Amino acid sequence: MTCAKSVGHFCSRGGERRRRRPAPAVGRAWAFSLLGLVQGVFAAVYHVAPDGDDAHPGSPERPLRTVQRAVDRARAGDTIVVRAGVYREAVVLRESGEEGRPIVLKNHPGERPILQPGQPGQAPPGQGIRLQARAGYQHPIGWIALEGLEIRHGHDGIKFYNAHHVTIRNCFIHDNWHQGILGNGYRVRIEGNVIARNGLRPDNERSNLEHGIYVTGTEIEIANNVIHGNRAYGIQVAGYPYNPGAHAGPEFAGARRWRIHHNTIALQRNRAGVVLWQPQTTDCTIQNNIFYRNAQTLGRGACQGVDFVNAGGGHRICRNLFFGPERTAWSQPPEGCRIEENLEGQDPLFVDADRGDFRLRAGSPAIDAGLTEGAPKKDREGRTRPQGGGVDLGAHEFQQGL
Repeated sequence: MTCAKSVGHFCSRGGERRRRRPAPAVGRAWAFSLLGLVQGVFAAVYHVAPDGDDAHPGSPERPLRTVQRAVDRARAGDTIVVRAGVYREAVVLRESGEEGRPIVLKNHPGERPILQPGQPGQAPPGQGIRLQARAGYQHPIGWIALEGLEIRHGHDGIKFYNAHHVTIRNCFIHDNWHQGILGNGYRVRIEGNVIARNGLRPDNERSNLEHGIYVTGTEIEIANNVIHGNRAYGIQVAGYPYNPGAHAGPEFAGARRWRIHHNTIALQRNRAGVVLWQPQTTDCTIQNNIFYRNAQTLGRGACQGVDFVNAGGGHRICRNLFFGPERTAWSQPPEGCRIEENLEGQDPLFVDADRGDFRLRAGSPAIDAGLTEGAPKKDREGRTRPQGGGVDLGAHEFQQGL
């Protein structure tokens, strides 16, 4: 099945008009940035600021007040730029971009706007951001980029239904009521984010249901993230079977051909770093990650790395570092898995894991230990990979002087 793409309106609708440069050939467009891949048509830039007004046109001098107002105006090729401040709203995107002409919701350069639907310790009124097609949740929505946002105290941080060609990049997604990121999709890329402390509520201290990332679908890529301190799993790879009544096509179900690489996955409370779950979870690659002291509340012998729970086969678990005293690196794998060249029992020597600083110190066994195959060109903080003789494991390349 081919993903449907909604048709947008490309002429001026207020905001700052600009003419985009022609796009390069897209090819496997899901694998690289959606920003800048636009055709030679006019597109709007809408600006949002805490001192704005929703009656304004959304120009830099006369910005809008709410993110939702800007999102409601945006169509394929448009960009929404949000200034620093706290926006107490639950944002819903209902329109798709197009191939080479995404809808982009991003921070103003050098600033970190905060989306906060709820209050600490109280059940929130909605997600920080929800992607749901106007035609209904069973329909696809795609070609959207979310960048540089802080999302906290939502029901979930980000939730999407039948999303395709979506990028979530450089966001800080933390302290949400249930999941950090939840949804089903096809060719979704989650890159360079910090996803932390989601699902921590007084009434669920022993729960295994709230995760950093909880996603179903095909060809999902999760790279260069720091995922730490969530209630249950850091990443739940959930192979729910195809349901024509809920999924826009078979590619939005199951969990096939995922790539989970160059992440630092640490200090999850009640479960392991990653779980591969259900028979339709197949052919996933988990490579060049660091798994550090997960399954903190579980007993001796618990899995802290990669947990196989009724999973299908064909997975490759390669060149990861697993460190969790009295914990196992992986549980019993299904047939047809390759588990090879991993490092076990060696402390990665983070700068200060207890304070959330997962950069590498000199002498770390993660330095130069990764495979170059499929490695991102930059690390989570924008440093070129590799810095030394080889690619480092985890989200950070080693920086001299730490």
